[in-house]
Amino acid sequence: MGAVNTRGVGKDMLLYVPGRVIPAIVQVLTITVLTYFFTGDEIGRYELTFRFVLFLSTGTFLWLGMTVLRFYPAYAVKNQEDMFFGVIGLLKYASLAVGALLATLAYLAGPDIIFGSFRDLIGVGLLMFAAYTFYELGLTVLRAKRRPGLYSLSTTTNALLRLPLAVLLFTAFSFGVSGMLWALAAMYAVVYAALIRRHVGRPHFRLHAEQRALLREVLHYGLPVCGIQMLNYFIMSGDRYLLEALQDTRAVGLYAVACNLIDQPIWLVFQTFTLAVFPTVAHCWETEGRAATEELVGGVTRLFFLMCVPMLVALSVLAKPIFNVLAHHESVQAHVAGPYVATAAFLYGMSYFANMGLHLAKKTRLLLLMTLVALAVNVCANFALLPHFSFVGAAWARIASNAVLVLAVAAAGHRYLRWRLPWKSILRIGLAAAAAGAAAWFAKGHLPVNVFTLAGLFLLGALVYGGLLLVLGEFTREELRGALYLGRNRPRN
Repeated sequence: MGAVNTRGVGKDMLLYVPGRVIPAIVQVLTITVLTYFFTGDEIGRYELTFRFVLFLSTGTFLWLGMTVLRFYPAYAVKNQEDMFFGVIGLLKYASLAVGALLATLAYLAGPDIIFGSFRDLIGVGLLMFAAYTFYELGLTVLRAKRRPGLYSLSTTTNALLRLPLAVLLFTAFSFGVSGMLWALAAMYAVVYAALIRRHVGRPHFRLHAEQRALLREVLHYGLPVCGIQMLNYFIMSGDRYLLEALQDTRAVGLYAVACNLIDQPIWLVFQTFTLAVFPTVAHCWETEGRAATEELVGGVTRLFFLMCVPMLVALSVLAKPIFNVLAHHESVQAHVAGPYVATAAFLYGMSYFANMGLHLAKKTRLLLLMTLVALAVNVCANFALLPHFSFVGAAWARIASNAVLVLAVAAAGHRYLRWRLPWKSILRIGLAAAAAGAAAWFAKGHLPVNVFTLAGLFLLGALVYGGLLLVLGEFTREELRGALYLGRNRPRN
């Protein structure tokens, strides 16, 4: 389903792959390095600071990214890019000012139960936030302009340089865990200045009447998106601060290790999809209408299941050997949360496709309400589970809230865009993934644990999975040949 319509997405997705694969590998290596140099407490301090920067970003400017993706195609068609980026640039600088104010207030008056363990890192966190604002919005502009090659070059350069810089700061300059934050801030700034800045329009600090009308339209669409993203932030990151309050910083560190090692493969595919999908879907909605868009969304949903279901099974089955190979010292204990973290990540990926109709119909207030329901489930489940089950309970709570989110946004958006789940494909994919997981489970009991056997187990699972998909008729030889011609029929601006 959607074989032709998904070709444009597939072409862009392939170009985005290097820009997602290499940063994902570096992120796994980052956690491995952190567990080698630092205790669970120190990793917890880093995680809490990193999540605080994400809080500042989510509350101030990340909503602008979705706004750029949603509105840019219309203004590009009308050759009004300068006017559009003038308004976006003004909002970017306003976001920087708000973020700086929030960080200052947190440093001066933030309660110790939340900020006590990482207050000394808030200063470098603020620098990281400022650099990240320019970098991330610049990447979004590249996505909107459909420049996946330059996007991948930017993210790959950032990823390849930041970890060596951090290790240098750890070893030669005794920076401690703050060295990772300094390295991130430095590379965001350098890559933006070198590769991205010239592609980003200039801000307009005095707006004419047409720009003021655009500003009102952007805020009408974007502020509910900001609220939605804040709720999603609390669903995805709030459990760290609840762990800090109800358990300790060490539990935060172990949970961070579990999330980073297990989330990365699923998030890699999910984020690669989101990079390529929404600009193409928005273009299809504007130019070809609802029926074509439903076919496109159904087709990319099938691709998501094809790639992410086997990852969910493999990461659940092989959680313990993954941690034995990639983590060090006490961080190996975090493997017990692995299967639950993988399930939660998969469900969150599904919610992206489920809420597509609400985004396209600009029903962001309704999406905000559905996300609020999911957050309420998340908070209640965390308060019930964390005192008894620590970071494993946090993973269970996230599964519950993400499942509710998928069901709620799918039901709310059905009238605007039917989300066509490919049930027959899901059944075949599930059977193939289960068989691959069983093969890996059996084989791991007869092999020593090291990086080579771990790679061999993943290869075995992939071969079993791919072979069964061909046998079951889910992924045909014609589709394999068609992948060589993804560039055909690609929609253009």
